[in-house]
Amino acid sequence: MATFNTEKLKGMVALVIQGAGFNKLLELSGYIGIKVQNGVLYLNTTDGTNYMRVSDSCSANDFDVTVDAELFSKLIGKFNSDTVDMDIVDDNLVINGNGKYTLGVKPNETGAALSFPDKFPNVPAEVIGTITFQDLVTISTAIKASLSSNAGSLYADYYVGDVVASTDKVMISRYAKKLLDANYMLNRQFVDLMCLGNSDVTVSKADNMLIADISLSEDSSIQICTPILDTVSEFNVEGINKFADLDVKSFCRFKKVQMLDLLDRLALFVNKFDDGAVTLHFTEDYIEVSSLANSGIERVEITEFKNAEDISIKINIERLRNQLKAYGADIVDMYYGSDVCIKLVDGDISQVIALIK
Repeated sequence: MATFNTEKLKGMVALVIQGAGFNKLLELSGYIGIKVQNGVLYLNTTDGTNYMRVSDSCSANDFDVTVDAELFSKLIGKFNSDTVDMDIVDDNLVINGNGKYTLGVKPNETGAALSFPDKFPNVPAEVIGTITFQDLVTISTAIKASLSSNAGSLYADYYVGDVVASTDKVMISRYAKKLLDANYMLNRQFVDLMCLGNSDVTVSKADNMLIADISLSEDSSIQICTPILDTVSEFNVEGINKFADLDVKSFCRFKKVQMLDLLDRLALFVNKFDDGAVTLHFTEDYIEVSSLANSGIERVEITEFKNAEDISIKINIERLRNQLKAYGADIVDMYYGSDVCIKLVDGDISQVIALIK
């Protein structure tokens, strides 16, 4: 029998369940591996691509089972007893908390209890960089805003290395900071899982896998591994840098919340059959934003400008709104005047949106 502190177990389960894909076509993505070995409890999940492991020290006898992830996580989350006991009885996992509950154990091909597959390399790993939690926040907000929603495409992943970049071929987000010792494509779930620890992440590579290590405490940690993608050479980072570094002369500054509130109201009058387009008219004093039919018109005050031009452009309202929501500061620096795009710049972060012709 193994006994665990309930609150500690709840915390571990709440983390590791984020790594479960619950994809009916990938059977293991709906299971959780529970393993005690040499005084350490390991909980394991997968989405079919990324494998996640949360570990903490414990005082328990060794055992190794795989059970339904949804049922196990919901049950543990509802316990309010001080401790939870687990034991293997007749090929079932018997859990005692506020009461006694029996979960079926997933068998392997021989009928014995399945040991959750361990995809973590068992050879020494080479550290390729440390990503701070603040950098992870930047990636998962400003850079995530330009990821393609087309799952499986090259542009559904992050480019991370000499810069961090994403694009859906209409929008571009770039963070001009070197994070890893070489260039890699990181899938979005891998990055999302790295954010769960609210801490800095050490990234290593071994056996064609990337491994993220996050220390939660002296005895507790998160590990995530993912295959190294061979698509990095196909990602047009030179093109992204070209647009992110585009020399746009005209500049204006305005309050983000005012523009977002305006766009929220104006969206009611935007026709999706017009590519969701709105017109932005720039002056020294304000930006006038209107629907193409002029059924909605509103202005945002410009608080600062440089090389102001009296021009109008068309842009997709949802793309503009999404990029503004991802913009880190409360005051927005917008560069305009190019005939192909506008840029939002916040320190080392550039967000580019193509214009509608």
